[in-house]
Amino acid sequence: MSASAILKLQRSGFTQEQVEALAEFMDTQAASKADLEAVAHRLETKITDVRNELKADIAEARTETKAGLAETKADLKAEMAAVRVDVIRWVVGLSMAQLALMVGILVKVMGN
Repeated sequence: MSASAILKLQRSGFTQEQVEALAEFMDTQAASKADLEAVAHRLETKITDVRNELKADIAEARTETKAGLAETKADLKAEMAAVRVDVIRWVVGLSMAQLALMVGILVKVMGN
């Protein structure tokens, strides 16, 4: 507590004991520079920890996403290959049916 504050309290009617008690209380309650530096250091440490955790979480999410995309890509390639085989089967089947129909028509036309 500053000297001017003590004088103001005494002029206001505070006794010497009251002023000393108030000064002692304020001294014990006031944060010192060391206290503030300790709190700042703890905050910096926690911020660094959180930042590192976030970086790790982001890296893990990125890895999981890449793995998921690779799996999806592989699944799509397999499905596209299966569809390609089905399309080829249908084309060959329809071509055979068309050929049989044409042969049938030619036989009918030539047979008359």
